[in-house]
Amino acid sequence: MMPISLLKVLASSALPLRLDGASNAHVVSKLVFAGLIEADFHFAGGRSDLYRGDLDATVTAITPAGRELLASLQGSWRSRKPRGS
Repeated sequence: MMPISLLKVLASSALPLRLDGASNAHVVSKLVFAGLIEADFHFAGGRSDLYRGDLDATVTAITPAGRELLASLQGSWRSRKPRGS
């Protein structure tokens, strides 16, 4: 899943939200690094084997910057004209 797509999903979900698997945790880490969300990361079962995909993430909040981005994206989608018009 793309980071912006995940951010949109998070906006319509009840937080905190746990996402299992290293691929989800990787996308969450990008959003955290960008300052768009807050999240905790943990290894499933207390094991630290990144290559087995045991890393999970719990998204705890969307930051003000994340909400601002979501609002700007919503406005840009509304203002676009259909192709060919």
